[in-house]
Amino acid sequence: MKLTFFMSTYLLLLFTCSNDKLSYYFNIHLKLLNIFGLWTDMRFIGGSLTLTIIYSILAILLFIIAPQFCHVVYMYKARDNVVAFADEFYVSLASVIVVFKDYDMIRKRKIISEMLDTMDSEIMQPSKGQTQKIHKVMSFWKKLFWSLLTFESCFCLCQLITPIIDKIQTGTKNVPLVDCYPFYIYASPVYEIMYIYQSFLLSYLLMHSMLFDTFVTGLMSFCAAECDILFENLMALKLEETEVVYRTKLVKCIKHHEEICRFATNIEKCFSPTILGQYFCSLISACTTMFKLSLAEPMSIEFYKVVVYMDVILIQQFLYCWMGSDVTEKSKQLPLAIYEAFKIDSSKEAKKMIQLFIGKTQKPIVFKTVLFDLSVQQFLQLIRSSFSYYTVLSTLNEK
Repeated sequence: MKLTFFMSTYLLLLFTCSNDKLSYYFNIHLKLLNIFGLWTDMRFIGGSLTLTIIYSILAILLFIIAPQFCHVVYMYKARDNVVAFADEFYVSLASVIVVFKDYDMIRKRKIISEMLDTMDSEIMQPSKGQTQKIHKVMSFWKKLFWSLLTFESCFCLCQLITPIIDKIQTGTKNVPLVDCYPFYIYASPVYEIMYIYQSFLLSYLLMHSMLFDTFVTGLMSFCAAECDILFENLMALKLEETEVVYRTKLVKCIKHHEEICRFATNIEKCFSPTILGQYFCSLISACTTMFKLSLAEPMSIEFYKVVVYMDVILIQQFLYCWMGSDVTEKSKQLPLAIYEAFKIDSSKEAKKMIQLFIGKTQKPIVFKTVLFDLSVQQFLQLIRSSFSYYTVLSTLNEK
């Protein structure tokens, strides 16, 4: 609990510190990803690239890759037991998707670094009066970040204290995660060592997944904020009295829109397959979690643990779908703002630019996975599909 308190205090200090750079909103993510072995900001341990690579490899192997073999063996042994299989399957699935998330963060770190540099470029900077707009949009994203962190911390705490309560009440030795190991783990001091290892493992997996999800949705939220800034700049164009200033600001708005579209394209290019994987992971996890909830004793620790985990799954996917819808809706408002910026007495060249600009903005910014667009409607579809698969799983268990 001391570790949880320390981590929360550390995150709060990082989020409340002020900085002129827009990329500072992601300072917390870069720092924590470096701690977990994903050196996205190119800062090396002890100034050594070799030490950093060794640390990253060991961290990912110990906490990400190695546990997968234990998950697979346990699920194979429990293949005839629906309850035991479901109990392990959602943990294994969440672990697998973290592997792909880590792969994205490592392999695409150059593009990610370029996107963070783009956030601090001159074309993306708001005026003094517009800073509050950026802060308002990003503040909503931060609230979702804290909500997800709170639920994940509660789930982690429930998962860790359950074995302690079982030992006090019944004397049985359990570990936070059910796995199959090639050695006996319930004899001291192996049991204590494995409990500590699994505690770190669970925290590592949850933080990895949460950091990736909030980092990507934070970039999407930044796109929405920039659409707000562009909309306001376009609406103010008509107030310009001189033709030279009008054309100069119009060109700047066009370049701003191109940069926003390029930024959104880079997000989609980097993370689209992994977001699709996360969607199906959330779908299956929600299904198995509802199944576990139907079997849990009401008001027990297991019941609350499953409820909290269900909240984590829903918030996790809601982040992507809400931010995707937000960007799309705000980008749809841009043609109207351009039309309002039209001046009858402007030059032919300016009128031609306006015409072409309206044509470009007719197609809104839509974040897509390989199979579908990210939207609130897709989130509702996930909930409906999860319930349908839950009924199938319940029927299999009854048989």
